Amino acid sequence: MSHRSTRRPVLGSLADKQIDAQTNAVSPGHGLSRRSLLQALALGGAAAGVPLARAQAPAVQPPAPSPMAGDWLIEAGWVLAEVEGTLKLQRNALVLVRNGLIEAVRAEGEAPLRAPAKRLSLPGDILLPGFISGHTHCCSATPTRGIIENPRSYRRPLELVERLADDELDALTALNLAELLRSGCTTQVEMSLSLRQAEAYVRQAVHLGARGYPGAMIPGIERLFDIWFRSEDQVLHHSEPDTLAEIARNLGFCKAHMGKGEGRIQPMLSPHACDTHTPATLRALADGARELGTGLHIHLSQGKAETETVRRLWGKTPTQ
Repeated sequence: MSHRSTRRPVLGSLADKQIDAQTNAVSPGHGLSRRSLLQALALGGAAAGVPLARAQAPAVQPPAPSPMAGDWLIEAGWVLAEVEGTLKLQRNALVLVRNGLIEAVRAEGEAPLRAPAKRLSLPGDILLPGFISGHTHCCSATPTRGIIENPRSYRRPLELVERLADDELDALTALNLAELLRSGCTTQVEMSLSLRQAEAYVRQAVHLGARGYPGAMIPGIERLFDIWFRSEDQVLHHSEPDTLAEIARNLGFCKAHMGKGEGRIQPMLSPHACDTHTPATLRALADGARELGTGLHIHLSQGKAETETVRRLWGKTPTQ
């Protein structure tokens, strides 16, 4: 959030509070849970640091109308705002929100905001900018927890995840996306492990109101391990035609979903890493990224083995 005139999306803190549509009053209760708000708002700007209400994973359905339509003044006990390029905690600040976008922030003692707006009083809460999670595998996070942190193979759990039905992929994705939203990460740079998982992410991100930069990992999980842990480099060279075809399918996915969720979904091409690609496939990825205008999302220089492999094959480091 900022004192400048730049308008940004907002997520207000309404945990365990209820809005009276006729009186515009805010009262304690459980009529509007935090999860309900996440479903309803076109968010992406600010998340409140308060607990989420317990709720089941949502079914896939269109988002509800925003409860924050029109003008709102949010009175928060604390606001973490951007002031002249620096984040600063402001006590008893006012935030003016117009149709879900932050219009202005005023700290205590500054000129008051005067607008014919509904008021939302949150004296015990802190209003935060929406944090960005710079690298997620949303659907597959829970099944590998406790394995990926240790020197054990996570291949089998990931293969089993890919066998799940679409509604099961949706449930796993919703669970992990809700966890990210609870942490305050309203934006995710998402490298799904397959196109099916990427489709599940888009469905859930649109439904819950998250802002996402999704893409399916290339090569996807069904092809990855044979190429990544190959015993000879000929496997990589022989994989090139299938990888080029996979890039084309992923480019189609990106174009099909670009701008969904009121513009919050901005897909990216997502190569796995330099040691599972050739110069030809990386050129195709670069061409696609330029066409989309959303960049590349890649595991870069994951470790010594990758660096040694890429240098041996192409005479350069992964970053070069």
